[in-house]
Amino acid sequence: MIIIMSCDDNPYYFDFWEPVSFVWKEKMGHIPVLAHFGEKKPSQKYGIVVSMETNSEVPVHTQCQLSRLWIPKLFSNELCVTSDIDMFPASKKYWDSINKELLSTEFDWINLNSNGDYFPICYNVAKSETYTEVFELENSFHSFVEKVLRETENHTTHQLGFGGLTRWGIDEEYSSAKIVSRRDDLKVLQPPRPGGFPNGHRIDRLNWNYDADKLKNGEYIDCHSLRPFSWHKEEIMKLVDLI
Repeated sequence: MIIIMSCDDNPYYFDFWEPVSFVWKEKMGHIPVLAHFGEKKPSQKYGIVVSMETNSEVPVHTQCQLSRLWIPKLFSNELCVTSDIDMFPASKKYWDSINKELLSTEFDWINLNSNGDYFPICYNVAKSETYTEVFELENSFHSFVEKVLRETENHTTHQLGFGGLTRWGIDEEYSSAKIVSRRDDLKVLQPPRPGGFPNGHRIDRLNWNYDADKLKNGEYIDCHSLRPFSWHKEEIMKLVDLI
């Protein structure tokens, strides 16, 4: 599977790329891909970096969010998964079971943590060509961004996010609307997350508590990490070592 993340040069997110790509590749066995906006040179030791041109007329956080929907266009016949750069996978047992199930299940689209008509970016799963069709991806990334901004300009949800950033969640609003609009002609699956969310299956920065034995045994699916990485490196890498 191709695991798609994004960031700009802000260390608040940029610093997660190397440890998160390490876990995805070396511990989970999947290929991490980073859409990067900026001047820094992200490491390609554990994953693929796609350098993106930044449009100065659009907030960079908007470009980062929407790039995760567009990057599958660069691949052919690959199973693509969207994720956050500060979300560590924590259970090889879980991701191996998902991979096995995907290979044996007939589907067009799967979201591993959705409820009703809202599809969180963690985690959409579909073939690269399906992303292109469902999200009506333009050949030009910036043309795609402009189209999404036009189509979602009247949305009133998630207007402000972390730090008062405008149009926060535009990627989930757009993708959810497009997926829902195709329910009649696509096979869309929404398997229940084991135990529900969070209910003990996600380690979250808002309540940083976990059982080390359960982590080692793969009982946590993922970890929404403490931030910034530089402030919490020791705690985060302790968790990474236990995965």
